Amino acid sequence: MKNIQQTLEQITSLIYTDTVEASRLLTQVANDVMDCDDSDIKGLYHNLLGIIAYLKNDISRSLNQYLIADSYLKTSKLWKNRIKPQVNIAMLYSKTNQDFLALDVYMDIVEQLKDIPMEITHAQMYINIDTIYYNIHDYAKGSMYAKKAYEIATLLNHDFGIALSASNLAGHLLHLGEMDDARKYLLVSTSLAENNFENLLCSIYYKLAKVHLHQKDYIMTFEYLDKGIPITQKYNNKYELYEYYLIYAQLYEEMGNDKLALEKYKLFHQFRDEWVNDEKIKTYNQLQLQYETEKKEVRLKDLKIKQQESELTALKAQMNPHFIFNTLNSIQSLYMKGLQDIANEQMGNFSLLTRKILEASGKQEIALSEELEILIKYLELESIRFDQTFHYSIQISPDIDDDYIKIPPMLIQPYIENSIKHGLFHKTGSKELNVVFEICEEENLLYCTIHDNGIGRVAANEINKRRMNHSSFATSATEKRLQLLNDVYESKFSVSYEDKYDEYDKASGTNVVLKIPI
Repeated sequence: MKNIQQTLEQITSLIYTDTVEASRLLTQVANDVMDCDDSDIKGLYHNLLGIIAYLKNDISRSLNQYLIADSYLKTSKLWKNRIKPQVNIAMLYSKTNQDFLALDVYMDIVEQLKDIPMEITHAQMYINIDTIYYNIHDYAKGSMYAKKAYEIATLLNHDFGIALSASNLAGHLLHLGEMDDARKYLLVSTSLAENNFENLLCSIYYKLAKVHLHQKDYIMTFEYLDKGIPITQKYNNKYELYEYYLIYAQLYEEMGNDKLALEKYKLFHQFRDEWVNDEKIKTYNQLQLQYETEKKEVRLKDLKIKQQESELTALKAQMNPHFIFNTLNSIQSLYMKGLQDIANEQMGNFSLLTRKILEASGKQEIALSEELEILIKYLELESIRFDQTFHYSIQISPDIDDDYIKIPPMLIQPYIENSIKHGLFHKTGSKELNVVFEICEEENLLYCTIHDNGIGRVAANEINKRRMNHSSFATSATEKRLQLLNDVYESKFSVSYEDKYDEYDKASGTNVVLKIPI
């Protein structure tokens, strides 16, 4: 496990500087990641796959990997891991001009961070939010978040955070006409950026030139234009480069030099057209993203709720009041008959079953051996209700390693409960239930077949029709859960039913076959 973590950390440090090597290492570690049980490792792995896809301009794949990463990391005990894919999803939206979607994600992250001790991450989120508000021209709200970021960075004495947030805040103030305050923050930003953060000067010098042009200080305007353009060209920042030439043209126009103003306007249009072409590519990516991932986005918003509902309904299916009351009544009856040893044993089984179910309910998957332990305890408790007329068996194919195979928890018991409740409960005489586990290596599926010798589905349905508002909660909840698992993971979970008849064509039970991907 430690080696996988170290490799992922190495990939993280390489991913922007040597993408080819990072991709090679990700491929090399893929099998180890898939075999491990650590959700954080799986989430971080898919997050890195998302970054690689984004760097290759594969927008759809990038988003899909971030969504998978989020599904693993959303329950991480480490808050920094929890927000990593969410930040990347928001950045992806922002880069493809989907500002309001990005804003929603950033706001959700801020809500998650409200109880976390103050760190520079808080300032980073506020800077991201202020950038979104700048893009949608809501400078008043943008300045509010930029100022929050500035205050946090100043409190933490974080130079880059101070320089960036001060520059962003000044950008909002310029649009709000507050030139003196804008200049004050720009000078703070300049003093830090000139020594350590040259790339920030592209924006800072442009804003200072704009302030001085507004104040008709033409000498200082020239100075900042001449200092800013070479740095902006160095970093190929086309948006700010065309803004520089617009200020240049306006400067010469105010000075009455129409010839030079025209030259600068031509350069302004040249660089603006180049930037517009880049934006067209962004727009194409945005349309591609919207077309290919619209359903994925709906699933992203619904997935948390649906998974929680699925887990709760599965838990409810196993811990329904009828089972609890029937079990406790049966145990009480044993005490009343003087069978204290048996009653104590069954009370222990009930306590253990309850604990096992609650433990399993918080997991995405458990070992088949754990599921079998839950089923055995459940069947032992059910058997005390039938005065020794109920017999069960569980058979496992010898080629199955029940400690290695993982399945979603609480998946099988509702179907067993259904066989007992509707098939065997109404049957007279010996009641037989046999659960068989087999593996199909070709399809990579685990087959769980539940055989009962009950009254059959036709007779059971006739009885159920006479019961008002009857619905098989356990089965319907589990089948919805199977559908959700198939939708989310594109798997092959399925359930099928076979009615059994004897030689006289009389119903002799039901077979239920569950197919579970492994």
